[in-house]
Amino acid sequence: MQHVRLRPSRAPTLETARLGIVPMHHAQSLWDIRQSTNLYQVFTEFFGTLQLIVDINRCIFRPPVHRRFPNISHGTIHWDTDPRGPKPASVQAVVLLSDVGRNEGGFHCLPDVYQNLDAWLRRYARRDDFDFFNPGLNDWKTTQVEGQAGDVILWSTQLPHGSATNLSNRPRIAAFVSMQPCGDNAQLRESMKTWWLTKRAPDYWRGLPGQLDPEPGAPAVLSDLGLKLIGVSSW
Repeated sequence: MQHVRLRPSRAPTLETARLGIVPMHHAQSLWDIRQSTNLYQVFTEFFGTLQLIVDINRCIFRPPVHRRFPNISHGTIHWDTDPRGPKPASVQAVVLLSDVGRNEGGFHCLPDVYQNLDAWLRRYARRDDFDFFNPGLNDWKTTQVEGQAGDVILWSTQLPHGSATNLSNRPRIAAFVSMQPCGDNAQLRESMKTWWLTKRAPDYWRGLPGQLDPEPGAPAVLSDLGLKLIGVSSW
């Protein structure tokens, strides 16, 4: 299994803030999700290894659509990484922190594009200026995934996905989680330890409006599994 470095393809922007990204990384509750044994088990089954490293990711808060804020909480479809070309298999996850029904701003995707990805890319993504984060798919008919607080949604990195338009009267709240085989990257392990202890966002997640740097309070309490998932303890 080839190691995949945990970092996004794009720097944070005001656009990601408008899409409901909450620049909070180190709350104890978030670390409790990351070091959940059940969630860890899912990723070990996918990658076929017990030796994983967890991403220090963010939250999402999608308020209902409001006429005063026309650019917030409308549906989007994108890839987080470029779907073109060979790459190691990978999976992403979001943990629902609130119940989400249809048209309540939840996860939605385009399974037909994923199932015919090579043909779709040959037809639509041959130009050099193809933008996988804004591929022009927001008006396509999507499949929405409903769920209850505590549910986990997992999807391939090659699946075009996003958050549906929130037409309800309540916000959608969730937390992003990702794990990868840890490989032998001493620099990444040291960075993970530093970010945890100093309560700073990973370098590649800094810069969103309203972000506290560092976040207040003492470092989160990690279990034995949590310490292994950030490389402080050896497997």
